[in-house]
Amino acid sequence: MSRLTPSLIRVIREIRRGGFPERILFHGVAPGDNLLLSAVCRELRKRGAKRIWIQSPFPELFSKRDVTTVLALSEPAIALLWRAGLIVRPGRVDYGCNDGELQRTLPIERHILAEMCARAGVAGEVELRTNLELTNRQKRVGHIASNQIAIQSSGLSANLPLRNKEWYAERFQQVSHVLCRNFTVVQLGSAKDPPLEGAYDLRGRTSLIQAAGVLSSSKLFIGLEGFLAHLARAVNTRSVIVYGGRAPPQHSGYICNSNLFTQISCSPCWNWSRCDFDRACMKQITVEAVLQASYKQLERFAQPLEVATAWVQPTTEG
Repeated sequence: MSRLTPSLIRVIREIRRGGFPERILFHGVAPGDNLLLSAVCRELRKRGAKRIWIQSPFPELFSKRDVTTVLALSEPAIALLWRAGLIVRPGRVDYGCNDGELQRTLPIERHILAEMCARAGVAGEVELRTNLELTNRQKRVGHIASNQIAIQSSGLSANLPLRNKEWYAERFQQVSHVLCRNFTVVQLGSAKDPPLEGAYDLRGRTSLIQAAGVLSSSKLFIGLEGFLAHLARAVNTRSVIVYGGRAPPQHSGYICNSNLFTQISCSPCWNWSRCDFDRACMKQITVEAVLQASYKQLERFAQPLEVATAWVQPTTEG
């Protein structure tokens, strides 16, 4: 890599402008993975860190209050800059690993945000929530109606699509059909997601920040474990999340939400797409259960969202 590439020039300028970073962190290429870093950055800032750099292609997901600079550098480039002495303490902050051969996630014993904080060297009590600060204009852009509810029908557009996270498009349609009687239902997600008849269709038509604005202006989000669930929490919107039985909510969920998990003999299985039981855990989550959870969350709309905490100690694993 040339010493005079635009990326390297920007690194040098940032160092001259604000000094060497105290930390430079990165975590994958998916927007959801990057958004999870917002929790780590917030906890580092609470502990006095002033110059945090993030390697990410999604600078819009990070608060200027918590992060000094966001650079779109490759991991090899970060390693090269570190070896050259231009940056210090690089670190990939993740929460576990996958078994590609077995096509499953290797489970950890605590919430993914607690694990990430520990791997980033954070000690003490941490808040288990993501963070994203929107401007008033960004919130207004996401305002479709005064009584809007955001919904998704699939998560298969993710970088790593996991079929065992999927509920059923026809059941999301039934949920949307009932809620459309009294609410404006706004569908978010990929253009390839199954459309929901009667919903205000924004599939594939929003940027990440525009989707955040829609969620921020919604009374509720109804969806699946994944990026939109973390984005809804980041902008303080309550959610109903259909988990099924692949992974427990204690692993990635938020206590302010209704997390629908099915505890049967094979759950949690952690499998990505393989299932020997015809996805019984998802089949047992009914339309009525999602609607009841939605109405309960709507009753709590004006109440502050609850925040769980965890106590962590730094770890060198990962």
